[in-house]
Amino acid sequence: MNLPILDDAAMRKLRSGYDRKFLLGFAQSEVAYAKDAPLVAWIANTIFDASAPDHSGPVSSLTPWERELAIICVASVQRDTFVLSGHIYWALMEWEPPVGDPAPATRSIEKIADLLLTTATYAGVSNLRLSSRVFEDVLGALKDLADAAVGPAAIVPTRDVLGRLKSLFPAR
Repeated sequence: MNLPILDDAAMRKLRSGYDRKFLLGFAQSEVAYAKDAPLVAWIANTIFDASAPDHSGPVSSLTPWERELAIICVASVQRDTFVLSGHIYWALMEWEPPVGDPAPATRSIEKIADLLLTTATYAGVSNLRLSSRVFEDVLGALKDLADAAVGPAAIVPTRDVLGRLKSLFPAR
């Protein structure tokens, strides 16, 4: 796999335009059945720690980065390219290096590639081929968006990223 390179400048543009609340709202809007609302709210508040004012229940102990890694594993095995693409982006935006580790944000790319390889070890090589292609296409799309954002205050809004991912990976 020849991963498109997202350099530190591209990652800064992407992270500057990153909007976690927009992603949470978008994810919730993808489930339209009214009876699902309590389940969707529980997922948002417990798993994604959306912290709704009326939520008094527990929240996940996973960091956003750890949560995204778990979701990427499941989505790659389920072969859901739209969900996989969105959570690859989400993970790239949420990655934080370990305390004291000066690794650049681009280190998250290698981590996700290794995660997909490890998942495929147990789920099968066909899943590796699919998830690797999705990963490569997501990185390419993010690079294109970052390259198109020019100027000293250039950012890539989450809305633009999701629009591109939705066009590349239509939801099934």
